[in-house]
Amino acid sequence: MSIKKLVVCEENIIGIKEFMSEYLNVQYDKDERLTHYEMQEYLIENGYPLPRKVSFARVKKNDINTGKYLVVREETKRHKKGRKLIYENPIPFTPKALLNELNTSITSEQLAKIREKILNEEFNLGTDIYGDVVPKKELESYDECEYNITSSKNRQRRYVLTTGRHLVSKGR
Repeated sequence: MSIKKLVVCEENIIGIKEFMSEYLNVQYDKDERLTHYEMQEYLIENGYPLPRKVSFARVKKNDINTGKYLVVREETKRHKKGRKLIYENPIPFTPKALLNELNTSITSEQLAKIREKILNEEFNLGTDIYGDVVPKKELESYDECEYNITSSKNRQRRYVLTTGRHLVSKGR
């Protein structure tokens, strides 16, 4: 049986000090290089819970991309040569948590401004008067045009004489 090798993009690997500060809420004060073993010792000494390690065989690439598991690299002299281990994400992403955070910290007007800024800067898009997302080129052409909305009724009814004395409308 062949073993598939897990290939992880460099963007999905985080440093061990960043892992400790961002995900475990632990500040590491020492200046020396930090390894996984030293991190465990530091966490035990200071009474913090240990993160759960996960076997490379159990992890799929999609689990890392979705944030279920984190690939953590220890510090060495050569930046990209540190030993990598996989830990469960102690702060898993849930849509409810994101919605609660957005509702409590940001008003709808601020969220609309952030959305406009992202659309303008990142994707070169904008919103039209109806709130639809369109490319900026189309948005500029909307500004130049004037719209005259008219309504007209163009209904024609046909009547057919039945065998009696009544006229009945003919369906289409």
